[in-house]
Amino acid sequence: MRRIAYVINFIVKGGPSAVVLNMIHNLDRTRFEPVLITLFEGNSPEIVAREKEAGLKIVECGHKSRFQFLLHGLSEYRRILEDNHIDIVHGHGFIPDVMNARLGKPFKTISTAHNIMFEDYLLNYGKIKSLVYCRIHLWAMRQLDQVICCSKSVYDVMKNYIPGCQYIENGIEDFSYSCQVSRSDLHIPEDAIVFLYAGYLIRRKRVPFLVKNFVKCHGPKEYLLILGTGEDENLCRTLADNHVIFAGFQPNPYQYMAISNIYTSASSSEGFSISVLEALHCGLGLFLSDIPSHREVIEQTSGVYLGEYFSKDNFADQYNGLIRNMSNINSDSIRAYQKNKLSAISMVRQYENIYNDVKQVAQ
Repeated sequence: MRRIAYVINFIVKGGPSAVVLNMIHNLDRTRFEPVLITLFEGNSPEIVAREKEAGLKIVECGHKSRFQFLLHGLSEYRRILEDNHIDIVHGHGFIPDVMNARLGKPFKTISTAHNIMFEDYLLNYGKIKSLVYCRIHLWAMRQLDQVICCSKSVYDVMKNYIPGCQYIENGIEDFSYSCQVSRSDLHIPEDAIVFLYAGYLIRRKRVPFLVKNFVKCHGPKEYLLILGTGEDENLCRTLADNHVIFAGFQPNPYQYMAISNIYTSASSSEGFSISVLEALHCGLGLFLSDIPSHREVIEQTSGVYLGEYFSKDNFADQYNGLIRNMSNINSDSIRAYQKNKLSAISMVRQYENIYNDVKQVAQ
């Protein structure tokens, strides 16, 4: 039985956290035993309690300072791994990768690259800081035994910097949800076409661009539902009309997906969006910005119409084309496509092959 430590800054709902939990939930427990290690404050108490109740070993380090942990935390980190008899350390993010790069023997180390760092860091930290972070992160990744990109689009960039990296597309596990909201609650007509965005309202997501262009294009029975909060919320509200509905942060976004037709995102950079996969699981069509990871989702289908992608120059044309093609969106076919091609089980089986490969190298 090989023990795998999944290391992440903190565990919350969505994003890389969702990928980590999907890995853990679908791991073959006859061959592998997972341990979740969170490094900093910020864990979701509900998720931690649920996972512990299900039997998952969780080590919550609870550090407050990332800088202090990077400088002085290596011996403690190594001790945690040794005390839990870890064979393989699977990091998710900048700090886990930097710490794992400094471990050395006997641990085998893996990283999942969840984004295109050159884009993500630039948008989040600015030009100078992003340059420093990229150089450090690339150094760290080159010290690891294996780097796995979360999509082919991330791989197509990272393969130029990380020799021998591979890619495994993100997948999600089946989930059920209760629907306690209706269109009438939101004053949306039953025969309307409803677009949905769920996520942070921050610069990288370009929600103001989405709102502005939707207002220009929508017809009398087309609505945009926005779930989430963030620094761009006030700007979005000033750009909106009465066909744009702000529902704030929702712990259960799936019930809103159940009353929607199309999932939309104008994001300027993504690794392989979990929200998009969740929308497909709910049978929604897609209207996405023209970035590599979005194209990867839409273009790899065979015989299933998922939707359209747009740029800043052709939003209106693509929007009108999607509206004309609404009859081609078949929710059952979309759900089947996600289940067959982008499932957590498929993702994890590929990761298990990686775990076997790195152990064989060690032996």
